[in-house]
Amino acid sequence: MSAARQQRYAIFLSGMNYRIEFRNSKANANADGLSRLPIPTTISSTEDDASDKLFYTTIMDSTPLSPIIIARASRQDTVLSQVIKFVQQDNWPQNVSPTLQPFFPRQNELTVQQNCLLWGYRLITLQKLHKQILDMLHDGHLGIVKMKNLARSYFWWPGLDKDIENMSKSCSGCAMSLPDPPLTPLHPWQFHEKPWQRIHIDYAGPFLNQIAPYHPATNGIAEHMVQSFKNAMKAAKHDKGTIHLKLARFLLAYRNAPHSTTGETPATLMFGRRLRTKLDICSPNLKSSVEAKQWQQEKHRPQASPRTFTAGDHVLVRDYRGHKKWQHGQVSAQTGTRNYEIEISPGVVWCRHSDQIRYASNPVPLPQATSIMLDPPSPATRITPCPNTPFHHPPDNTSYQTDGSTRSTLLEEPHTSGYSMPSDPQSERANSDTCNKTVTRSGRVVRLPNRYKE
Repeated sequence: MSAARQQRYAIFLSGMNYRIEFRNSKANANADGLSRLPIPTTISSTEDDASDKLFYTTIMDSTPLSPIIIARASRQDTVLSQVIKFVQQDNWPQNVSPTLQPFFPRQNELTVQQNCLLWGYRLITLQKLHKQILDMLHDGHLGIVKMKNLARSYFWWPGLDKDIENMSKSCSGCAMSLPDPPLTPLHPWQFHEKPWQRIHIDYAGPFLNQIAPYHPATNGIAEHMVQSFKNAMKAAKHDKGTIHLKLARFLLAYRNAPHSTTGETPATLMFGRRLRTKLDICSPNLKSSVEAKQWQQEKHRPQASPRTFTAGDHVLVRDYRGHKKWQHGQVSAQTGTRNYEIEISPGVVWCRHSDQIRYASNPVPLPQATSIMLDPPSPATRITPCPNTPFHHPPDNTSYQTDGSTRSTLLEEPHTSGYSMPSDPQSERANSDTCNKTVTRSGRVVRLPNRYKE
């Protein structure tokens, strides 16, 4: 056997016991009909018509625009029809109208194919088709950058980028899923003129009534001090000594070290002298050094733009309670340079930083609430309280409810608690004893805490 195929068959069959028998090809029958016979099916003409209509409707919905539709609309448009005429005749006038001015610098790059005007490979459409094209570009809720990149592959018209930006900003679904806005420029604290002029304290709260929640940069000085303290305590974990000794070492080292912003030690700023130092170095002008550092901090965000709001503006504020990231509200007041009070609903006011506020493209009106005016007490019933009498807040008069970002006040009825109204001589003597003042040598009036009077 010379053929390689026959040799391969022989090697394969050498390990088997077999008998070769010749069979004529006419004796070979086809496969049995039970295993290969197809099942007869009948389709009514009604089902065929329904499927054809469904397929036709699907095709029509998926192709809303075609070159024929665009060419027909371009011939009906006064601006594009005139531009097509100039391109075909290759005869542009020297002076064109303002409506044709965007096409004049591109006259050498404009072409006409199948009665459609093109700039390079980008199709130029008329204004009445812009809304339909923008909806197609925004399908899938793409961002502004991706919409621009996609549009630059197919279409062009004057003001395309601006129309895409307005389309993306007006989408309510995209607005509610956007991340936090870009950071605003830094607003440093005004440098103090003397010790104890301003104190920064970090309470173990949270107390979210005065500053915006989840924005530690508002009280950055206190937050940075807490961070420095925690890092020092973690680093001194394996040092010798008690926790009080480690704390004293950290405070002494921190108060003797020059600050990165002021260039002076905290002890020098507080007491006007260094703590047990042997070197007396003349410091430069402190105010100019601080202003230079603050200027560097402001330049740290070169792309940040100031964002201000006025009372009555409809905005979107950051919501940290659940899955809904943004809430519609209206600016009610400005409490600081970057802080605002936003009214979410009648009686519900949130305090937010400008980094947590966005402009609302689609303003949503707030629900109206019925206000009840309480008549103030008449002048005859107003009693002047004793100077030394503590003022007790009524437990049921005012209630404050804090849910992490909300402050609300409920007024039920006027009270006169905290005021003394003498009714007999015995009560007058008691009030006279209460009004006795205890004055120290420095002239300070001593007022006992409320816990000692219960």
